[in-house]
Amino acid sequence: MKEAWQGEKGGALVLAMILLLVIPILAMASVQYSRSALQISRFNKERNQAYYLARAGTEAVIAAWHKYDINNKPQGQISTLYFTKDNQFVLEDPGEDKVAKVDVKVEDKGEDGTVFEANAQVGLYRDTVTATVGPYIDTKNLNPPWYEDGYYEWVSGFLGIGGNWEYRNGIIIPGPNIEEIRYEGNTYIFKYHQPVYGIAEVGTSGETIELNNNNDQNKVAYVAQTIFFKSNLDLRQDTEFSRRNGALIVSAEKITFEGDIQIRKGTFSSGDLALHLPSGLGIKLKGREGSYGKVYFSQGVRRQSKGVRRQLRRDIPAGAYYFKAPTGAEAINLLDVYLDSNGVGRLGGSRGEEVLIPIPDDDPNRFQPDPREDIWVIWN
Repeated sequence: MKEAWQGEKGGALVLAMILLLVIPILAMASVQYSRSALQISRFNKERNQAYYLARAGTEAVIAAWHKYDINNKPQGQISTLYFTKDNQFVLEDPGEDKVAKVDVKVEDKGEDGTVFEANAQVGLYRDTVTATVGPYIDTKNLNPPWYEDGYYEWVSGFLGIGGNWEYRNGIIIPGPNIEEIRYEGNTYIFKYHQPVYGIAEVGTSGETIELNNNNDQNKVAYVAQTIFFKSNLDLRQDTEFSRRNGALIVSAEKITFEGDIQIRKGTFSSGDLALHLPSGLGIKLKGREGSYGKVYFSQGVRRQSKGVRRQLRRDIPAGAYYFKAPTGAEAINLLDVYLDSNGVGRLGGSRGEEVLIPIPDDDPNRFQPDPREDIWVIWN
């Protein structure tokens, strides 16, 4: 027993010696683990801070950039922004109050928009954010269709007659792309122009643009995020009895008609104007399903109905409206919209769906936007 006890005491001594050696190692490992966990937590915090500060810095630069005249926007490397402990961006290095610094580069990509690239550094961590601001395109200043493919020019001053070019003011020309678009329950082949992922300006103030409808194939679609018509728009046909059925579909989330609009439905010919909401765009209205676009008629819409039994109720008054296509693939033909006593536009016939809704006076969307002040931002 004594020998066993001595053996146990010896074993206990060895165990104690091992513990004396291991405990400091475990303690060091525990401290190291705690430090690593703290570093990981700090690393994740700095990583998140870097991302959000890069985005916030980009938004700050875009806001400042947007205030410059459209023809004098700054480019290149922007002065370094510093983010302080009191949550402010400043241009001077605040020293110990500095949380992060953000460098932003601006590059004009022309018809592809303006690219803002921000690099933020918080501690040892960096993150980069890129945003593209949609372009503002004046369609009359772009190359005409016979110069290059994928052109944007939507209105031409020349009309081809018998192989000769005759100058006429503001002729809507078909685009190079083909797509089927439904309206009034029928499917038509439209020739649409290259979509503008930004703002497109059409025409010149005080002038009138027309649809050259010398055959039944001139059904044209304009597609952009925002479309601003500066010119008057006359889609009436030259003759009542020539079976010319032209149409212009305007496909955008925000549409402004600054000038006078004239459209007509006749027995044998018509000049249609239809509104369409591109896929993926639109806003939600409280208490209503689906997505809506916004349209502003500065001078209203004059609608004529000749030689047909069903007379249009009245012209569409000037004002701001929400519009909704009956289905995602359909457009609203303004010749087929009837106004009730509240000014709500409904489709004619048995459907009777609300497709044109006056924007209330207390709604901030009531005010017609300045297209040059409208910004589309795509974050990458």
